[in-house]
Amino acid sequence: MSSSLNMNTSGSGAGCQMALVDLREGSTGPITVMVCRKWDVTSVNGRYMSTDYVVSDKKV
Repeated sequence: MSSSLNMNTSGSGAGCQMALVDLREGSTGPITVMVCRKWDVTSVNGRYMSTDYVVSDKKV
């Protein structure tokens, strides 16, 4: 999965898309990540359990 990073380089609201792997020392700008929530039904109590995780393009 390749996550995109929206970098505002002009200051006027127009930005460029940048993959997380393109970040280098000295890169500046806001970093936006997407935090997701997955809902699972647990077999122990039959209720929903939420699990938060961060979407990344790093290979595991």
